Amino acid sequence: MIESLEIAHLAVIVITHNSAHALPRWLAALEAVCDRRLLELCVADSGSSPEQVAEMEAATRGRVDHFLRLPNYGFGGACNAGAEATSAPILLFTNPDVEVRSLPARMLDGSGLGGAVVGGYGTDPYRPLGFAEAPGLRSEARELALGRWSSSYGRSETAPSWVSGASLAIERSSFDRIGGFSPDYFMYFEDADLCGRHCLAGGTVELDEELLVEHGGGQSSDAETSSMLVDALDGVQRASGRVYARRFGRPIDGLLLYLLMVLTYIPRRALVELLRNRRPFGAVARHILYLLWPNRALRRIVGSSP
Repeated sequence: MIESLEIAHLAVIVITHNSAHALPRWLAALEAVCDRRLLELCVADSGSSPEQVAEMEAATRGRVDHFLRLPNYGFGGACNAGAEATSAPILLFTNPDVEVRSLPARMLDGSGLGGAVVGGYGTDPYRPLGFAEAPGLRSEARELALGRWSSSYGRSETAPSWVSGASLAIERSSFDRIGGFSPDYFMYFEDADLCGRHCLAGGTVELDEELLVEHGGGQSSDAETSSMLVDALDGVQRASGRVYARRFGRPIDGLLLYLLMVLTYIPRRALVELLRNRRPFGAVARHILYLLWPNRALRRIVGSSP
């Protein structure tokens, strides 16, 4: 335990899941970027294996202020637990494969964020971690119909609709006012939802060039990701898109996206997987089941945790 939390204005919360390989680099980067006493560090572990938890605890013992051992709550649920465990007035949520290279002075000196949700920039390649278009009927429909050829979720430097949860900062007062991350998302779009509710409450979303991070490209977990788990994650992601569309659009938008998924996305993915990837029919059928019944996909994901 660090003995100087009274001077820390910034709580940095990392969400881990079998992330022992990445956590030492996450911690070393923060220790190098500023006076360690200015930071309140929290590891919120979401359902890692006992072996992974033991390894992460050993790597961080005496170097972090809080280590939370949680069931697999998903990203947003673990973020909420981390926020509750900390006390600093500004919260910075990160992935374990994010290495912070610089922090804005306003996060460290108590100046505050001016009521904004703040995202950063990736160092390699240098690009904003903010997005021009919020999820919704149009953007999700393009994703379902066009896949990688879709223009949805392009990066934005000037007026982001939302910023990535890989490095997202918010004042605790704002976070508490909107009730933190929504429990309606296990994974995917919980960061967009937080930004959307924050804006509806009168807040803003912006990027700060002084928040520089090196992002490892999604390698947050070192556990081998089976094709079954990838299929389950796809089902959860599509369901999260429908939740967002219903919440910030019309109630019927979620149904329209479900029908579009059935008519376009599922046939296209099934054809690609059968012909190009040479996956057996049983694996393709399982993927379709996860897309049609996301609760089954969620049970598969949570069931893969101890």
